[in-house]
Amino acid sequence: MKVSIIIPSSLEPRKHQASNPEDKLIRAVNSALNQDYEDIEVIVVADGCIKTLELLGITELNEHPKFKDIYIDKQPAFSGNVRNTGIEAATGDIICYLDADDYLGTDHISTIVKNFTGDWVWFNDMVYRNDQFEERQCSLKFGYCGTSNIAHLRSMKARWNELNTYARDDWEFIQNLQKESPYGAKIETPTYIVCHIPFRKGYDL
Repeated sequence: MKVSIIIPSSLEPRKHQASNPEDKLIRAVNSALNQDYEDIEVIVVADGCIKTLELLGITELNEHPKFKDIYIDKQPAFSGNVRNTGIEAATGDIICYLDADDYLGTDHISTIVKNFTGDWVWFNDMVYRNDQFEERQCSLKFGYCGTSNIAHLRSMKARWNELNTYARDDWEFIQNLQKESPYGAKIETPTYIVCHIPFRKGYDL
């Protein structure tokens, strides 16, 4: 099965932004491309951000055969249109997501594919804090499962809402997945490293 990894990106200064966003975007893209699972594509959706395209051009990542970047007009804050654009451009059987300030371990996609069942799955993630990795327990309750914790078939009709408010975009999409297919399965934890959690000290790595 082919897997599409969608990375939304906006490098323009904003409230609660992670430090060094340019470096972290490059780290995210490289971690997505350097998977031990071969059949992947990595899609960066530049949310009204020419700076994203310029940065990727300088690093020549946009010449990688498994990589594509897309520019769309600037969307309202937390708009699902950014990820929806990635879904529409994807050619993979499975869709998963990566925030531009996080990164993946090399086994992330292979773990998802090995355990994928039904229409969609969810899983715990990892945080790096106080010089060590900690597994973060997630559950299908508001605030405890987010973008980093799901993968779904591209054939599903669920889409992200066009307009959202902070922290509700993930949960509302998960609710859309549940309405379409109620039995998302929790699987073995793949290596998704959460590096930026707003309002909490020690996570901005």
